[in-house]
Amino acid sequence: MLYRNEETILISVIIPVYNAEPCLRRCLDSVLASACGDFEIVLINDGSTDGSLKICTEYATGDRRIRLITQENQGVSAARNRGIDEALGEWLIFLDADDFITDDFLSMTARPEYRQTNSFCSGSPPVPPMRPPGTAVRKLQKTAATFLYTVIRGKKCAG
Repeated sequence: MLYRNEETILISVIIPVYNAEPCLRRCLDSVLASACGDFEIVLINDGSTDGSLKICTEYATGDRRIRLITQENQGVSAARNRGIDEALGEWLIFLDADDFITDDFLSMTARPEYRQTNSFCSGSPPVPPMRPPGTAVRKLQKTAATFLYTVIRGKKCAG
């Protein structure tokens, strides 16, 4: 278990939240189920007007790996940049509140071969515009249909 200011946190998972009540629990549960224990979740509530703030508060109160920051609505880029400023981790991972990850994603990201790079992106394979009938598009096991993970250290997000 991590204790703030006693150990270095390897991964900060930054999740901007704006009116994500229907899917937020799935997102948070997927990160909390991670096989990698060396992470924190930084939730940036960007002025949600639905039940998202209540869900964020519930999770942050129940798990010390989760920190909740609330701000007036400024947009997703401002929320991500706030997350960068608040993150304690060596590596940053951005998730949208409607995303989810597999239990081995954080462990895969923390593998030594990735730790020497400045950035790593993984997402769904592009869908070809034309496919022959009966040809299935193989989904990557580690990603959801429209999932983009970005691991960046020390860079601000463009607006």
